[in-house]
Amino acid sequence: MKLLRTIRDRSTAVLSDGRGSVLFAISIGWFLSIGLMTIYPILLPEIRVAYDIDLTTAGFLVAGLWVVYGLGQLPAGLLSDRIGEGRVMVLSTLAAGGAVLFVVYAQTTIGLFLGTMLVGLGTSLFGTARFTAMNDIFPDNVGVANGVADAAADGGQALLPVIAGFVTAWLGWQYGLGFTVPLLVVAAVVLWMVLPPRTGPEASTDDLVTLEGFRSVLRTLHHPALLYGGIVFTALTAVWMVFMAFYPTYLIEENGLTAARAGLLYGLYFGLGVAIKPLTGVLYDSYGVRRPLFGIMALSAVALVLVPLVQGFAPLVLVTIAASSILAYNPVIISHLTNALPDDIQGSGLGVIRTIAITIGGASPTLFGAIADRGFFDHVFFLLGGLLLVMLVPLFRIPDRY
Repeated sequence: MKLLRTIRDRSTAVLSDGRGSVLFAISIGWFLSIGLMTIYPILLPEIRVAYDIDLTTAGFLVAGLWVVYGLGQLPAGLLSDRIGEGRVMVLSTLAAGGAVLFVVYAQTTIGLFLGTMLVGLGTSLFGTARFTAMNDIFPDNVGVANGVADAAADGGQALLPVIAGFVTAWLGWQYGLGFTVPLLVVAAVVLWMVLPPRTGPEASTDDLVTLEGFRSVLRTLHHPALLYGGIVFTALTAVWMVFMAFYPTYLIEENGLTAARAGLLYGLYFGLGVAIKPLTGVLYDSYGVRRPLFGIMALSAVALVLVPLVQGFAPLVLVTIAASSILAYNPVIISHLTNALPDDIQGSGLGVIRTIAITIGGASPTLFGAIADRGFFDHVFFLLGGLLLVMLVPLFRIPDRY
């Protein structure tokens, strides 16, 4: 009963003082930003035919999208500190829409790759800006606010690829991607109307983009709360991206499930994230970073190890439910990292951490895919589970106070 009362009180708090509209606007932008990224795998068969590219080239296309997304986190943080979080989120949404149009009208493979990387760059600006804005607007309930926005992102990952698939089958892949453009424009207008241009204090230094300024940020990141938190964040991001990339393929090729049943389990995986992320946000606000992440990592590790060991659709449903707990890490660890950063370099510092974590995470499927190609697909899940257990060591070195 106490937990339910805490959930009710904190949920009410994030909607007070007119902040509900701000949370709604940011959540809509995050829904579209992350959902847009996950449309690409659905479009790949049609894109391969249209541009006559093989699977390896198609894999590089998706990898390029995510790597550029990761590399864009630092510029996003610098821009947030310089021009304000609200402006950056509007810019990100409009840039993503323009990049989608570039892809839709690309006539060559080079144009396709360039446009796709621009999509990654455009969407990358949103994440860091929205995390620092959340910390400024919801200082006492940042975990809940991040959980709600992340739940919206999972909704985008669950819904937009499905819509894109139907539109692609009906009208072609250009429309399956292009339908997001008017949605992004509407989201940009809403963000412009609702968000203040800047949610936090202006950066107190003028040299964040200089070498010395960058070194100053890196020195700050040596604080145990940020160093160990960053290590855990990087590992969790890698595990999430590898699982997201290979789980449907494993279900089809190794467990013998049909594509439809594998799709149902994949949709269940993301759908559960919508429910659990706000809850873990409440747990962070109430208990800090270590206890919620311990539960998330321990349950996820067990689920990952069980993936190769169970047979049958019903047991796989249970394993998928348990594995979905990995989705809950983001509101907890990002809220912790944002709180631990000094106000004047919050955007820049978080940008550096997210750049490292997402770039490494985006490259991880290549490594684990090579392991699977050599006949060790089962071992991929054992390794992921083992990595989570190893990461409990740096987790418990994160200080309670910082």
